[in-house]
Amino acid sequence: MTAGDDCLFYMVNNADREIVIEGIDLYVSAACEVYVKLNAKGTRNSATALTPVNCNAGAGTVADGTFEKGADLDGGAAGLTGGSVVHRWKFTAATSSTHYNFEQDIILPKNATLTIWNDTTGANTMGTVVFNFHSEG
Repeated sequence: MTAGDDCLFYMVNNADREIVIEGIDLYVSAACEVYVKLNAKGTRNSATALTPVNCNAGAGTVADGTFEKGADLDGGAAGLTGGSVVHRWKFTAATSSTHYNFEQDIILPKNATLTIWNDTTGANTMGTVVFNFHSEG
């Protein structure tokens, strides 16, 4: 975190199938708010590409999307704008890694984005987004 309200994670679905986001594992190092936005768009700053792990070890397929992390994806000349906050956690102190299930799964159709933000400078956030691709059947 380099400033307040930094975007730490960005993903966009590039597939024709919907992404179903089941939940998130989160750790924070200090009191802060972490929130999730849908459909924030724009250029990211100093992003590090991520490759999601397929939990079906025999499948050999990779997720069709853009997945990035960074300390301040919306800083500098970059900017993510718009979007709607769909979930927020308020932490009063550091917390151990905890899984948070989305009671209503978050659905990302093609070209939709999900971003994760932290509002407090110096409060480190780490996590894992749990998702799958919806299949008809």
